[in-house]
Amino acid sequence: MDIEQALDGINNLKEWKIDKRVKQRIKDSGFDGLLRLTTFPVNHDLPLLSALVESYEIKSRCFVFNGHKLVFGLEDVLYITGLPVDGNPVTGIDSKGNELCMKYLGRNVCDKTRTGFTNSAWLRKNFEVVPETIDQDSPEIEPYVRAFLLYLISSIVVPSYNGTNVPVMYLSLMENLQSIKDYAWGAALLAHLHLSMENFKQSYSPRRRNILIGHSYSLMVFAMERIPKLLLRFCLNGANPVDDYLPTTFPLLAGWTKLLCEHSNTEEKITKQEYLEILDGLKEDDIVWQPYKRLPCDFLPQYCAGQEKIGMSRTILLCYEKAVYHRPDLSPKQFGIQEVNTNILRPLVELELGSRFGRKGINWGTYGKYGCYKEEWESRASCLIIESAEEDPGPPSFEALTTLSSQTPNDPDPQSAKRKTIDHVGDKLKVKTKKTSGILVDTYGPTNSLPSWNAMHLEPQLVPSIESRSFDLIDVAPLDATQPPSTGVFLVESNQEEPATICPSNSSSSLLINHFHSELFPTAGSHKLLDELSSLEADVIDLLRGSVTHHSDVRPTTMHAPVESAKETIRGILCQGFDTLTNSEMQEAFLASSEVLLSADVFPCAHLKTRLTVFRNELRENATAFLQAQTAIDTASEFSSLQEFLEVQAVKIPALEERLGVAAKKIAHLRAILDAAVERQTKMDEVLAAFVDKTKIAKQKLASLNPQAADIKSKKQAAVKVVEQCKSSWVDLSTSLFRFL
Repeated sequence: MDIEQALDGINNLKEWKIDKRVKQRIKDSGFDGLLRLTTFPVNHDLPLLSALVESYEIKSRCFVFNGHKLVFGLEDVLYITGLPVDGNPVTGIDSKGNELCMKYLGRNVCDKTRTGFTNSAWLRKNFEVVPETIDQDSPEIEPYVRAFLLYLISSIVVPSYNGTNVPVMYLSLMENLQSIKDYAWGAALLAHLHLSMENFKQSYSPRRRNILIGHSYSLMVFAMERIPKLLLRFCLNGANPVDDYLPTTFPLLAGWTKLLCEHSNTEEKITKQEYLEILDGLKEDDIVWQPYKRLPCDFLPQYCAGQEKIGMSRTILLCYEKAVYHRPDLSPKQFGIQEVNTNILRPLVELELGSRFGRKGINWGTYGKYGCYKEEWESRASCLIIESAEEDPGPPSFEALTTLSSQTPNDPDPQSAKRKTIDHVGDKLKVKTKKTSGILVDTYGPTNSLPSWNAMHLEPQLVPSIESRSFDLIDVAPLDATQPPSTGVFLVESNQEEPATICPSNSSSSLLINHFHSELFPTAGSHKLLDELSSLEADVIDLLRGSVTHHSDVRPTTMHAPVESAKETIRGILCQGFDTLTNSEMQEAFLASSEVLLSADVFPCAHLKTRLTVFRNELRENATAFLQAQTAIDTASEFSSLQEFLEVQAVKIPALEERLGVAAKKIAHLRAILDAAVERQTKMDEVLAAFVDKTKIAKQKLASLNPQAADIKSKKQAAVKVVEQCKSSWVDLSTSLFRFL
């Protein structure tokens, strides 16, 4: 199916003549990058968009070109539009439109025909011109700022099929104009565009057929950035290197609109089939997997600097009732990764979307399963894709482990950290040792520096983000001069002249990175069970880091295959969380693997062995209790949702009763009119019957007059002959007399 119209709304930006005071107030709000667009009108290449959407897979949320997957994700939206892609989700309470308009705009501008919407032309008419008496820093200018931001959101972030309808629910996110940049508007744009492409391919509504809504122009830029053959075919004809034309100023959308508009009016037009031939013939080398590396380190402004790393997160994008998965794991080459380690990622959940129509007062951040979706977004920092251990046998670097740590004030080049990725750093960490002392074994903090984490015992706001943690190096007391074998968790290489080299193994480093976000504990259950799990987790961490925290242990690095296999199985279960142990097969795997470890006597202390034995004995009982508690929570959540729904309906009941009363009166009135009409119809039937009878009588009289009419006709003919004879005789007589006289 070909796209006949792209409802983008980007050309709406030229219609609003923004006041300089309003422009100053939205500086660094996340939207000011869009004000740098100066080339209008912007024309969409509909054949190119048709080819791209045809290559779009709804299930995976990515494009597939000749077997190569490309994800249009948060990183692309950040660099192309300049909208922030990290922060609070764009969601909240869908309040009544009239209340929002009165509170944040100072007047009711809500469309009476469509609840919760206003008109873009009405916004321009009433808020485009700011009175001269209003100062830039005055609170009186805030309604004008909110109106313009609402106009931008409806034009770029979430354009509608109508093109002029503006949803006013986003006003609730603008109460504090300084915090607007703290919302992930780019994620909302991406969710809206992905669902638009899904709706277009499904063609479920004839009214919306052949129309693509959303900021589709950024989709064109995405294709041009990553597939140079499209750009060469579109405007360069292969005459010059592509790099000579690519924009390098923020945002990229500003430069691309100028570049593409210069060539959009050429006589030669490219068809959808020609674009498909290019896309279907792409090879791996034809794709620029990391196009944004060409940009300078200070390309991104301060309000969104460092947000590019969120492009590596497998999470759920939110925009009120819209929810879409972000899947960078399907195209890891876009981030310099060959194969993704999926063991550290949260499991995928099935998305069930609701509808806003007819529902007001709902908090889409907690409604139904949307609370789980919001939790997925809030855990985005712990779901960044990393290299799989099987693909890269070498140890990850210390820089890779601390890529997500916040930038320290002493960094000589703070901007360099903004664009640092895993493939840009080395693979070992050098730690100096003293020549006169024994070998110093270093680790990422002491044993008690990685406390056992239990989300049930702390408030949500106290949970540290992965960006706020860093791993420090400390020295441990010297060991014996003879270097002990490693356990496989840390490999130590050293001599007396060169610094020691400590290389964390892939499995242990993955566990350390995701320690705080691995969800090792259930979300519900008894405090006793949670305490047991918390204590056990700390002991297991000690086991997996045995060569460092228990320096007297000299177990060999290479263990028997069953022991290594058992350790890997338990590591995988720990990374997946306690939910996994509710599955009978996973229970058997855990019991069998732990039995192997218990039999092999690999534990550093009897305490851990005892704790694990007790946990094994109570596993099935605790798993059953956990499932029952989880079922109770789900039931309570469903009951709460039902109660919330009933409360909303109860509020509507008085108005519904009133409407029913009015409808009953109208029905009674209509019945009276109908009865009168029936009575009139009866009279008309009587009149019609009398008329029919008279008509029959008239026909009978007419039939009886037919013989008389024939007789009269014959007499008339005879009379005509007599008249003619008289006239003829008179003429003859007259002629004779004239002659005589």
